[in-house]
Amino acid sequence: YGILSKGHIRLGITPTTSGLIFPRIFTEFRAHYPQIDLTSDEEGSLTVIKLLELGELEIGIIILSELSSNLEVLPVTIEQVMLCLPQNHPLACCQNVPFFSLENDPFLLFKEDTYLRQIILQECDKNHINPKVAFSSSQVETIVALVREGAGITFLLESIARKRTDITCL
Repeated sequence: YGILSKGHIRLGITPTTSGLIFPRIFTEFRAHYPQIDLTSDEEGSLTVIKLLELGELEIGIIILSELSSNLEVLPVTIEQVMLCLPQNHPLACCQNVPFFSLENDPFLLFKEDTYLRQIILQECDKNHINPKVAFSSSQVETIVALVREGAGITFLLESIARKRTDITCL
């Protein structure tokens, strides 16, 4: 936590990490440093990295698939990515779903500046799939609601997906 005892820190968080791990980090940080004020910029991981590299943020809490050589990185958690389907989807009863079998499904993805989207699109490339991205958002709940309504499929971090009872996550 460094030696700063009072002041202001500007941090970047992603929409996914803001509700997932940030509350625990914030609570612990405030217990140790009650005189330090925090301000957050909620952006996708790629934007947060750019703002860190430009010196516009002091800290970033991001989703990262590869370590950055430009930044000092401290892993907080390791997560699997899960496929999330409407409960009545033909593949919802499967244990495992081959990625290529998703080719005809509309994808509901996070915005372009997110690592999660980048990871999914890389997997599409590996499997020679040209995904139909029907909708992009930075809001987890919006994407989940669209999946629940049958508008398409998405991919969420395991700790978020496991809490969902209104969609099928594999």
